[in-house]
Amino acid sequence: MDDNNNSQIVKRIQTGDEAAFAELVEKYQRAIHGYIYHKTQDESAAEDITQEVFLAAYLNLHTLHNPEGLGAWLRSIAHHKSVDWLRQQKEASPLMDDLPANRASISETLERKEDYKQLSAIMQTLSEPNRIVVTLRYMEGLSNAQIADFLELSPSIVSTRLASDLLIFLICLPSRPPTSPTHRLLRSLP
Repeated sequence: MDDNNNSQIVKRIQTGDEAAFAELVEKYQRAIHGYIYHKTQDESAAEDITQEVFLAAYLNLHTLHNPEGLGAWLRSIAHHKSVDWLRQQKEASPLMDDLPANRASISETLERKEDYKQLSAIMQTLSEPNRIVVTLRYMEGLSNAQIADFLELSPSIVSTRLASDLLIFLICLPSRPPTSPTHRLLRSLP
């Protein structure tokens, strides 16, 4: 997500190059989606808000005074859109509304929800800066370098946060069968 390339992309978009906007979306979509998911904890909302962010960016690109700060500008739009969404939300629907009709699916759904609750509880023990790094790395699949660039951190800080967070996950993880989704996720971590 290099700054010179950002300047070139912005200039091309401002001259009407539609392919340049597609490049911008491709370059930042996963980072923006991960950031929004981190804020909302709602996959559907994250997808919708991500689209809103890129629409707002397209419509307001003329207000970007520093093309080198494109990532930070997009992150700011994502933050404001996420906060707006959170303000509009009511209480979550009851668990029973989300359950499928057949018994096998109910069992799997309950196990997934339990695993999600465990992972979510562990995630909440992490500091805000560490949670966003974990979300971008393991949910969005961004590299450490991409995370560092997007969050304006050094790669060594990103690596340190990920290593300490992995240790917290391993310490806090309750005893679960090695086939549970939680353990499969943790086995996939480097």
